[in-house]
Amino acid sequence: MGVSRPRQIPTVYPVSNNLATTSSAIQVQHQETSGEVEYVVVVGPRDLYVTVGSDHSDRALEQKSVSLAKQVCPNIVAPAVWRYQDVKGHWDELILRSWVSQKGDWRLYQEGTLGDLLPVEELLGLSREVLGARNP
Repeated sequence: MGVSRPRQIPTVYPVSNNLATTSSAIQVQHQETSGEVEYVVVVGPRDLYVTVGSDHSDRALEQKSVSLAKQVCPNIVAPAVWRYQDVKGHWDELILRSWVSQKGDWRLYQEGTLGDLLPVEELLGLSREVLGARNP
């Protein structure tokens, strides 16, 4: 796709918090955008909460700047959350799936377990590194 490899993997791309939405639909500027299913961690005052979301990005702009490409599209976050402690015991077995519609036909785009992704504790540690003193 012509996107440069990040300096380190995994990479955190901070985005403005106003880009998060629980809307069931978003508007984009052109057809060269897409989302990727992700788990979302919400840091509460006493507990961690988890849900699912779509890290939406402008694929055309990614060729110039991944950071900017992630700032121009809203990111959908499911309105329901679970306490992380309630799902932690079977976290690695939870499955994320996403589909895309092409000409009215839906096809599976992504599928994998949360065990395939960076664990919550590592994600939070990496986020704190990148964000410094700010809360992730």
